[in-house]
Amino acid sequence: MIPARGWRAHAAAAATLRAWALRVLGPGPGAVSPGEWAEVAAVGGRGWLAFLGAERCALPLYAALGPGSPLPAPAARLLAARAQVESQRALSARAQLRLLGGLAARHGWTLAVLKGGAGLLEGLPEVDLGDVDVLATPGQAAALDAALVGGSYRKVFADGTVHLGAHLADGSVQVEVHFAMRAAEAGDGVLDRAVPTAREPRLRRLADADHLWHLLSHSAATHLPRRGCLRDLLLVGWTLRASAPAAVAEVRARAAAHPLAGALAGVLAMAEALADGRAPADPFAELARVRYRLVASGWMASLPEPVFRRAADAAAALAQGPGEYRALWRAAARMPRRELSSIPALRFVERRSRALGHVALFAGRASLLAAAVPFALLAALPGRRAARPPAASG
Repeated sequence: MIPARGWRAHAAAAATLRAWALRVLGPGPGAVSPGEWAEVAAVGGRGWLAFLGAERCALPLYAALGPGSPLPAPAARLLAARAQVESQRALSARAQLRLLGGLAARHGWTLAVLKGGAGLLEGLPEVDLGDVDVLATPGQAAALDAALVGGSYRKVFADGTVHLGAHLADGSVQVEVHFAMRAAEAGDGVLDRAVPTAREPRLRRLADADHLWHLLSHSAATHLPRRGCLRDLLLVGWTLRASAPAAVAEVRARAAAHPLAGALAGVLAMAEALADGRAPADPFAELARVRYRLVASGWMASLPEPVFRRAADAAAALAQGPGEYRALWRAAARMPRRELSSIPALRFVERRSRALGHVALFAGRASLLAAAVPFALLAALPGRRAARPPAASG
């Protein structure tokens, strides 16, 4: 039987923490009212776990609070423990970047570090990093793949349409080698425009406009469930402030012309407010509640990974409105512009008939999405008891 009441209440408590965190991360703890501190004190451990698991902001939140915060001791210990985990991941990422820099220098490769890893190399505050992404030409990506596998790394997951299967070494965050970027996230010649990084000149990062656009579009357009995630907002805001004014203006113009202009503008506005020390309005509060329900339920994460991923996409789309949900189905019908699928069975069909391969691809996508819809509805619908936070004993 699905425990529908408790996890919804914990998700509602996580939403209380989001409103509080936007003040702490923006103007600072002094902007939090006594009443808000009392509400935060009433949130139990499972509410905190749902919030931190979905927002991935323990490290910057812990730094912003500083010593002697009014948090209850159990919450303070939980936050400190999660911040330590995120800090260890950042340290691991730094080690991977040093290794990649050495390989790039030894072989004469041009490797551009993407997203959060690039922020580390530019001296931005640390954020949670699940992997290190690097971009190379297809030939150099294949050579890097061989060098990593020939060392202490093993391949996990199949190769994708723009990157190779992730490389994992024991005790380290994984390395993901890209040989291309999604057209919506980067323009032509992005690798040619890459510039040396401040702290590891053997590695490059995308030019200011390319880097900022990639961060913005990746979190707000490519991964709908992450739209408005606090970790991503902070990274976009810090990058925006570190970028040249002309690059920022270019990204604003590109965002304004995008089909998801409203969502991109909302992310930019929130990120800019946090970077300026202001508490932003939150147009993604309901979408955040969906993330909390997905994390707090526990049992949803045990679904087969493709079903869970599509359930998260569909739940997030439902929370953002009918237009987003229709766009999700349109995306399922969109056929990729590439030679052959990365899925072996589909590649076998495409070799015999490209049209039949497209039909099979859509059928597979549609079946996954249809199977995920019931779970998406559970995550997207508020529920009658969602407004009552659980006691702090959880």
